[in-house]
Amino acid sequence: MASFAITEAATSAPAGSRRGAPRWLTAYLYILPATMIMAAITYWPILFQVYMSFTDYGLRNLRFDAPAPNFVGLQNFIDLITNGITVIPNFSFWGMLAFNLFWTFSNVIFHVTIGILIAVVLNTPGLRFRGFYRAIFILPIVVPTLVATLCIAIVWFPLFKLGGVAGYLFKPMAEAIIIAMLASFILSRTLVPTMANYLLQ
Repeated sequence: MASFAITEAATSAPAGSRRGAPRWLTAYLYILPATMIMAAITYWPILFQVYMSFTDYGLRNLRFDAPAPNFVGLQNFIDLITNGITVIPNFSFWGMLAFNLFWTFSNVIFHVTIGILIAVVLNTPGLRFRGFYRAIFILPIVVPTLVATLCIAIVWFPLFKLGGVAGYLFKPMAEAIIIAMLASFILSRTLVPTMANYLLQ
């Protein structure tokens, strides 16, 4: 009776109460390396640019032994809004802002509208050659990745001309990299979508 109570208590224990690290901690440990890399190449440059915007940071400050830039507060932003930047000829902050807003909203409206219309047309019952039309719309996505994969694979071709010990060492590496890249491209466009469609049904 006592053993049954102990077994029942063990099986009814909540998730994450087992010995060892909690499940949430394990998840954070998995994303920690990527977070550190993103912090080094993305977050730190953004914060440094914010610091630079409040100073007179220039080319002279790029040297390691250069003095620290002077703090100017909001002067850079005032010069930007009042077209006080003389380095760029015919600079107009409000003109550039208006053009960027017009470009952004017009692109979003046209892209969303055209995309929805094309999706509705392609899902029309009884449409002939539906698969062919869908393949045409996927080509702009597939072709650039194929070209990029081939360009990277071509870089390794000169290693096949090596002889002696260098050829013995680097030819198998070049073969493995080229085969792996081509196989990953083919599988990501054939097997992976097919299996995803099968599993999500």
